[in-house]
Amino acid sequence: MNSPKNAHFKKSSGAVTEPDQGGGRGGSNNSVMYALPRDPETIFTYWEIDPLALTRLRKRMEVSAFERSKRALRLLDVSDIHYNGSNAWQTEDIEIPDSASSYYVRVPEQGRTYMLEYGVIDAGGAFFKIVRSNSCLTPRKGVSDQQDKAWSAVHSDKLIRASTDAMNGDIDASQSLDAFITGLGSVAVSGGIA
Repeated sequence: MNSPKNAHFKKSSGAVTEPDQGGGRGGSNNSVMYALPRDPETIFTYWEIDPLALTRLRKRMEVSAFERSKRALRLLDVSDIHYNGSNAWQTEDIEIPDSASSYYVRVPEQGRTYMLEYGVIDAGGAFFKIVRSNSCLTPRKGVSDQQDKAWSAVHSDKLIRASTDAMNGDIDASQSLDAFITGLGSVAVSGGIA
């Protein structure tokens, strides 16, 4: 499998260090993170970090190193692969404010699958992951080439003629217009809203 044609974001400089998941010592990491496509160029992500996960990371890194570290999101391009923790096509680290619990992330290429990780970057550039999001496929730009067969074209010429006649006081045209519009509700709407 080849690298994506137009991958224009840089490989992160630091290595990924997996967090202590707790296991038998005091519970597990209950942090959560979600990623949602906003549009072809943006992903919205939000997270909730378990305070215990931060405490464990602070101990692993030493308090002084943790205090000097920067909070960050890592954007991972995981298109067309089963992500194993280290095989992303490309990654990019994005420094964020310590107080942030959500963020809009600009993606370098539309129509790709991304994941995000929340963590800290130490002074040496190593990334310490706390939590990883779901994968998120961004849509491609433009009008879809797929068409919903349940939608029907509205015959605008019939609608205009019936509405004009109805406005001129033609009772039959008014009833005909009502019937036409009522018929549209059952034909033109896909998905059950009539």
